[in-house]
Amino acid sequence: MKTKEVVPGSRRHRTVITRVRVFDGQQVTEPRTVVVEDGIIRADLDTAGARVVDADGSVLLPGLIDSHVHLSDLQALEQFAAHGVTTALDMGTWPPSLVDYCVTTPV
Repeated sequence: MKTKEVVPGSRRHRTVITRVRVFDGQQVTEPRTVVVEDGIIRADLDTAGARVVDADGSVLLPGLIDSHVHLSDLQALEQFAAHGVTTALDMGTWPPSLVDYCVTTPV
């Protein structure tokens, strides 16, 4: 993928992903443009001041959910995130203080 740098002086963090196929939960779309501003997908396609990423036909997936995990440490959360898992349902990790620590400590 090719990227262009953010225009200096830009206040918002806007990324434009061009030529990306999007998996919508049922199918993969034809290549299109997706705009993400401050972590939120936007409907408008304004590219002014944005970092542009040419996806070259790659597929964009939503955050994945793992509905059965056993947290062991922060490294497990980092691994989930590295593989696209944005939500995980813990199945009773013990002691409860370990879960509290993993959930409240920034990764």
